[in-house]
Amino acid sequence: MTKIKIAVSLLLLTFLLWKVHPRQIFHTFRDANFDGLIIAVALGMLMLSLRWWKWHILVKSGLQTCSRKQSLVSLLGGMAFALVTPARVGELSRALFFGKGSKTQVGALTFLDRLVDLLVVLLFASVGATSRVSPIFRVGLALTMGVMAFIVIRFESFLGLLRRRFKKGWLGARISKVEEVERNLGHGAIVQNFVLSCCLTFVDLVTFYVLLRCFVPVPFSVILFVFPLVLLTNVAPVTLSGLGLREGTAIALLGLFGISSAAAFNATFLSYLLNSVAPALAGAVYAKNMKLGFSSSGNSN
Repeated sequence: MTKIKIAVSLLLLTFLLWKVHPRQIFHTFRDANFDGLIIAVALGMLMLSLRWWKWHILVKSGLQTCSRKQSLVSLLGGMAFALVTPARVGELSRALFFGKGSKTQVGALTFLDRLVDLLVVLLFASVGATSRVSPIFRVGLALTMGVMAFIVIRFESFLGLLRRRFKKGWLGARISKVEEVERNLGHGAIVQNFVLSCCLTFVDLVTFYVLLRCFVPVPFSVILFVFPLVLLTNVAPVTLSGLGLREGTAIALLGLFGISSAAAFNATFLSYLLNSVAPALAGAVYAKNMKLGFSSSGNSN
């Protein structure tokens, strides 16, 4: 399956480069005003800090102990694996950076963390799409958000449902371990994670706006509509880390507002390099040296 995803990613990128000639991309870069790039880099560092903070709160609450260094290493390591997996499922590898006794619990916390992120992206997509899409589409977004909000708010009920469905066997045993973590999680930790995820998504949106403004003038309302929909392509298990699909979606949606394909491609790809590839490279260093991993009894500082 991985080979198929790689092939699809390469095909999509080849098609995009055929559609948007490399010469256009180069000329757009050459004529760009990169004053905003410094701001985008600073915003990218802020995003990473927010992502780390909200993950640390969740895992420390769930496991009752976790050092800041351990949560950071696991986050960066998960981002490294997510870079080469469809729908970013590699994020679940955050559990590899914890002791054997807590891997299942960390996997559940990662699922919850990513679920909250997806819920927030849908929230932003609903706000941005309010005046631009059909009522049926808005109702579909609202229903999806409702289901996800129920899972997040009533996570213990969701786990109970899974346990009753899979009473025996390997999966049932692991759901029981996950429930132990859920009992440690208070609503306060989940609420903090949600608020920080909202801040994170907003900063991500502003970063993309700043990057696109390096190439063309664009109203913020356009980015509010387009960017959350672009982010949703990350959950489509079609290409590796959404590569090609994300850029193609941005080109198609921004084209509706007269934004050139080259500018859309450049801004989207720069955003990907800044907010996904750069942190993932740092995580890859730790992933390569797994013997330097931490035990689950990390300090709780």
